[in-house]
Parts: sequence; structure tokens; C-alpha cells
Amino acid sequence: MSPQRLELANELDQQNRGSLTMSTDDHDDNGTDARRKRDVESYLKGEAPPPPELASAPRLQGWRAVTVRVRSDDGRLLMVLIGHVSGHPYLADGRTIHTSEVIWLDRNRQWARSWNRVYRLGAPAGGGVDPGETEA
Repeated sequence: MSPQRLELANELDQQNRGSLTMSTDDHDDNGTDARRKRDVESYLKGEAPPPPELASAPRLQGWRAVTVRVRSDDGRLLMVLIGHVSGHPYLADGRTIHTSEVIWLDRNRQWARSWNRVYRLGAPAGGGVDPGETEA
């Protein structure tokens, strides 16, 4: 593991013990899997989320994309976004969060679709992608 990745992993471990919160509010079985599938199919066609959905989506400022290893799984890696959230229905404005797994990142970095929800993306932190990691 590169020093940068090790430092990031240590930072995430520290933050997970403290104030970092994962957005995990959408774990019901009321058609969310079907909706995710429809969302990805529309993104593959070059479509963005509908304007009303984007307008009401939480905003992530000072964000960066990172990979994290799932501890309770087979050790697979997931891409998540870390940043300061505002407008989230369950989390306080300004709180540092990491999203659930990112399943789509707009090529213009205007929005992202995590496993749980769509986020509007503000200014990234630095370059927006963790050094040493590959953009998805």
C-alpha cells in the first residue's frame, strides 16, 4: 500500500471513530434496486438526474473520491466521496461525511449517484480525486 493510501486509510479509521458519518438512509426494499437500475440505464444514455431531483439533492463541498476496503466483506474496494454536506434530510449542514458506494460520477463532476442518493457536487478538495488512485 502506498504511503498516501495508508495515510488515507488511517485518516478514515480515525474519522470513523469520530465525526465522520456515512449516509445510509435508504436501505429499504421498496423498489430501490429497480430505481438504481433505471438510474444507471439512463446515465448510460447520457442523461442526468431530473432537474427536480438535482435541485433537492444534498450538496457536497470540499469533496474527494477515495477507495475504502469493506471490512465485513471479502475485502473488496469501494469508491466513496468524502466532503462537507449541506441540505441532507438526516445530517446536519457542514458535517463531514462519506457517502455510500458511488455507482456513478458525472464526468463533469457536477453530481454523483451513491448507492443511497444523488449528490450535487460543489468545489472539490484539491484535485477531487485521491492521489495515487484511478478515476472511475
